[in-house]
Amino acid sequence: MPFAEIPHAVANLDADTLLISGGLDWDFKDVRALAALKQKYQFRYCTIVYDIIAILYPHLVVPELSPILTNYFTDLVTLADYAMCISERTRQDWTRFCREHRADAGHAYVFPLGADLPTADDSMQADLPDVLRGKQFALFVSTIEARKNHRMLYEAWDRCVRSKMIDSERDRLVFVGRRGWGVNDLMRELAANPATRETLIVLNHVPDALLRLLYQHCAFVAFPSLYEGYGLPLAEALAYGKPCISSNAGSLSEIGGDLVVRIDPKDTTRWADAMAHHLRSPQELERMGARIRAEFRPVTWDQTAAQFFNTIKAIGSATVG
Repeated sequence: MPFAEIPHAVANLDADTLLISGGLDWDFKDVRALAALKQKYQFRYCTIVYDIIAILYPHLVVPELSPILTNYFTDLVTLADYAMCISERTRQDWTRFCREHRADAGHAYVFPLGADLPTADDSMQADLPDVLRGKQFALFVSTIEARKNHRMLYEAWDRCVRSKMIDSERDRLVFVGRRGWGVNDLMRELAANPATRETLIVLNHVPDALLRLLYQHCAFVAFPSLYEGYGLPLAEALAYGKPCISSNAGSLSEIGGDLVVRIDPKDTTRWADAMAHHLRSPQELERMGARIRAEFRPVTWDQTAAQFFNTIKAIGSATVG
């Protein structure tokens, strides 16, 4: 039905009310106005915190957003009684930031994100792009931007190709993701570099059906991010039973344990060596995949929702009590 026709009710704002914000609302929410309402009506406030990378690493986010987000989170500290964080590292980052600004900072809890893609049906069929048919490929799923560290992986791949560490006729590196900020020079190099332009494939606007197919058919997944609040593509790859090479930055060490090969995100040489080794070692990849399928327990979005709302109910009960 049209939005205007959806039945609705006006919520009471009082000491028994727990108001929950879904987050990602920094560009339209007036946090100070909410704080004034909270002081008047005495309700409790719970926020979702995905990360505070804009504060910790302002050089890795869109420049104009860093001061906006810093002000937003600083105001949020005074408003939020509780925070739901998507990883233990994010909880630690948020708690430390809160304590720097407010001695009696509220409680913070962790809930993981789900890693299951939508179930395939007849309307969600896809085929591999022609450039990948009959090829062996490594996969990197992420918005193409500075924080995700595509340049380092590109330079590692360039080393692999120029040193003939991989088979340029067979092996491919695939970037899946939309184009973000600050990567114009990188994208120009990807298109112009004669050593890599045929072997490094960039795909964007990828539907779920094709993304599922790419996960299923890739040799392994690379995720060299400089910092993450969670690292959903890594969890998705493991859910598909795929071997993974990941950076050890931010929350990424929380996903997969020793099922994942961990490399410093700035060590280009080790990344090149690891990618070349994996592409030359199909039997080892199969053993790694078999272990992941046997030992990794992916979190579904239904489990994520259940854990989130169970925590919220516990908070609400404690608030009322």
